[in-house]
Amino acid sequence: MRRSLFDDTCCGSVRPTSHCKGCVCDVLRRMANGNNCDIWEDTMTEVYLLPKGQTGYMYMSGAENPTTFTFMGFESHSCCARFRYTPVDAAGTPRTVIIDCSTLAGISRAAN
Repeated sequence: MRRSLFDDTCCGSVRPTSHCKGCVCDVLRRMANGNNCDIWEDTMTEVYLLPKGQTGYMYMSGAENPTTFTFMGFESHSCCARFRYTPVDAAGTPRTVIIDCSTLAGISRAAN
């Protein structure tokens, strides 16, 4: 039996029933349920996203600085995670983006 990095932690050892696979999907599922398992000191809502196959965090503007995304929610049945961000060129108008969690290789707390 393969053991998970998160086995025997505050998250428990029960496998989730969702068909969404991967570490990032697991983290987003826990964030949506309000259980961050002490991975971060407090609730993490502002994050950087690392797409699979990329070497740097995702950026949604012309600049190559990573975009700060605010986590809005996760749907286990569709594997869709909803984030909000403010593009540099949009005069401060926030936009929503929906991303399939299985396309992400990493997630990191955004620098404050």
